[in-house]
Amino acid sequence: MIWLTWRQFRAQALTAAAALAAFAILLATTEPSLSSMYNSSGLLTCHGDACTGLASTFLQNLSSGGGSFHGITPLGYAAFGFALGVTAGLLARRPVPAMAITLAIFAAVQFITPLWIRPNLFPTSQTTTTFTAAAASVSLTANPRLAVTARAVPGQAGAWIISSEGVNAAGQQVTAVPAACQPAISAAMGSHRAITPGESPWLATLDNCVASQGIRVAESYQPASHYWPLQWSETGMFLALALALAGYCFWQVNRRRS
Repeated sequence: MIWLTWRQFRAQALTAAAALAAFAILLATTEPSLSSMYNSSGLLTCHGDACTGLASTFLQNLSSGGGSFHGITPLGYAAFGFALGVTAGLLARRPVPAMAITLAIFAAVQFITPLWIRPNLFPTSQTTTTFTAAAASVSLTANPRLAVTARAVPGQAGAWIISSEGVNAAGQQVTAVPAACQPAISAAMGSHRAITPGESPWLATLDNCVASQGIRVAESYQPASHYWPLQWSETGMFLALALALAGYCFWQVNRRRS
């Protein structure tokens, strides 16, 4: 009975195992980028209502950075998804494996595109500015390490901030907490009260202390003027992939007929 059941459902079982393996590989490859985004978001050390704005910024950078579901890009994704499903069905010749393959690949594309592809479709711009001009705040990661989160680019309203970090006067990244700021860190770690940014004396003290040590904010960003070029580039990329898959399908059908 067990052997008969295995013979009947082995295709579905192998497909599910392959999908889980692909998902595991996807998580393993995207984990460093996701961890870096989370560590620099400030969510590790926020409390209560102070986390609301940080969480909103983190989710915006994660899911809609550059506009994956805004503007015209959904047209490219829809065409690519349709062509991908047809191609998977043509190759797998079974509906369940074809759906699993399509879902796994499309999910991988949804993860990979905003993390690695979209930010690099156009060269990013860089600037170094003060904590105040960048509306930046300090957060602490493990060890603790210093992470700086910028929320604005001076003179670039609506810019998409790709990354931000603290740098010294020589332009070198600063990850160690200045010794003069250790008392502020102790106060931060010892505070467990639910607070908002305006009510948090230790948050302001820590930010001011780091800024007073000559540390500035280096930002990498896409200006707002790149919004539509990014939209057209990403849409064109997925339309080209859809056309390539459609051409492959026609070639396969004609080859089988002949």
